[in-house]
Amino acid sequence: MKHEGFLALIILILGISKRCFGEDFQKRCGDCWCISDPSTDTCPEFSPGHYDSFSDPAQKAYASFKLKGEAPELKAEDGTECYPFTHLEVEGHYAAGLPQCKAPEMSDVDSAVCAFYYHEADFCEDVEYEMKTYQSKDDVPDGWVVTHTGACGACSSAADLAVMGNKGLQLNKASESCGTTYFLLMTTKDPKEAFDGLWECMKEVGYTETCSLLWAHSISTTVPLCSGTCATLVGKPYTGDAPACEQNDCIKCSEDKTSEKFTIHAGRVASSSGFTQPIARPCEDIASISHEPPACVQKEPDARGNDTDGGGDSAGRKHKSFGMAFLILLSAFFL
Repeated sequence: MKHEGFLALIILILGISKRCFGEDFQKRCGDCWCISDPSTDTCPEFSPGHYDSFSDPAQKAYASFKLKGEAPELKAEDGTECYPFTHLEVEGHYAAGLPQCKAPEMSDVDSAVCAFYYHEADFCEDVEYEMKTYQSKDDVPDGWVVTHTGACGACSSAADLAVMGNKGLQLNKASESCGTTYFLLMTTKDPKEAFDGLWECMKEVGYTETCSLLWAHSISTTVPLCSGTCATLVGKPYTGDAPACEQNDCIKCSEDKTSEKFTIHAGRVASSSGFTQPIARPCEDIASISHEPPACVQKEPDARGNDTDGGGDSAGRKHKSFGMAFLILLSAFFL
């Protein structure tokens, strides 16, 4: 990548950071939390099954749960290192010559769901759980709970769900740091060293090792392909005016390049898990998922992420982004 490209990206990072972190993202398309059907001009109720974030007790509990068995891997068909985006030509990317990553089992089944089974424990820190893909929600046996639509993948774990449900203060700072550190490393290190630095930074955000690896691939792939477009949109809104709320060209670029493959390999993305995002999405694209943690979680999240014993006006609460605004712009996970 040319030097001027790096300069544009640094400017882009600073512009995104200043504009996005700490803003109120509760209303994402006009007065609605999603992009409603223009023909009805009605915003669907933000009902149970949709989330801005988790309560602190629930978020911390999910982060502590221990997966029994092997988590989905990001590997090639033969078990070797792979690259999720071999359909793209990215000049200078260290992984460009690697084979395509193997898709998760049943990722081609539209009705598939990923479900958890929690084993009983006296304390949340001791909870073990199993994770499995079923062909449809009707096939999920009693005792199992659906955690997202689509097959289980690299980001389907409870720990990755905890990151998604984090209210965001520390995550904001970590995300900004990962982005800026990566671009600075690209100016001084070889591509593999810069990539490893980005991967390590994403692990520090809280994502599991495999999910962090996928994120690192997505960011390092999208940046050189979309930087020119995104640099011209510094300080501009993610979406246009209501009711259409059309995404800007930066978002479109990143989604066109990596969104489909990222979603297949991640399994869990925000929309498939019932979570809103800073970028407006069509209401029908956001699944309704009832996250049901074990009984050890005394305060379960309500629809607006408040503790169930009160503690805030949900209608007037300022929503904090998940701290992934920068990553969303350049990687499109949330799809």
